[in-house]
Amino acid sequence: MKHLLTLLTFFSAAVGFSQKSEPIGTFWADPIHYVKVSDNNTIEFFSEYGCCLLTEVYGIGTYEIKDSILRVTPNTPSTSMSSNHQILNELNQPDKIQITVMDLSEPVKFCNVVIQDKLTQEVLMSASTSDNGFIELTTSKIDINENVNIKFSSLGMDSYSINLVDVIGRSIKVDLKPFQVIRDEIVEFKIRNEMDSIRLIGPIFPDSEDETMNGKDKLRMVFTNWPWNWNFRYTHAAIPRQFVKK
Repeated sequence: MKHLLTLLTFFSAAVGFSQKSEPIGTFWADPIHYVKVSDNNTIEFFSEYGCCLLTEVYGIGTYEIKDSILRVTPNTPSTSMSSNHQILNELNQPDKIQITVMDLSEPVKFCNVVIQDKLTQEVLMSASTSDNGFIELTTSKIDINENVNIKFSSLGMDSYSINLVDVIGRSIKVDLKPFQVIRDEIVEFKIRNEMDSIRLIGPIFPDSEDETMNGKDKLRMVFTNWPWNWNFRYTHAAIPRQFVKK
């Protein structure tokens, strides 16, 4: 009888540990930021990322688990959760583009607009939107082909690119999301089993965690911190967030 109770206790503990080790469900860092892990190997997450320069990031994809690491391969999100554009009308001047950049119903002021060769990375033109999120570009001096993109970016927001041949001679509206959409970077979450819960620690970007502060982060440092708190001489390692199932 004693041996039977011992076996039952061990079996129960083993089953409990097995169940707790499966990170299935929705895990929360706060009332807004979450990681939703489904049992069909799909995942969705919305989190803050960074150190002193926090950026919100969103992603969906598939995952695999190995050595207590949940590794995410991102997919392209739906239109409602990723930046997009729509063509408003055709222009009479085929070498011009009229662009309005919006964040939901608000114009994106001073959004960076860059026309760039995606093969050579050469910047062919750069400008920024006005107070009302509008800009008009003339491209008569640019050799327009399928390798030339027009890219939109703003501090703390998503980056979005369009092939220039698709929008030349047109008026367009760009919907730029107020968070970074993860499209082509591998993302990881550490799985931590504790006595009464399971936690996900992340997001972690293994291909970029050791990079030093880039130009965009330096600008964010300048505009979001007092001068005596500026520090550009060391790597700002991101502080992973903890997500708990509730």
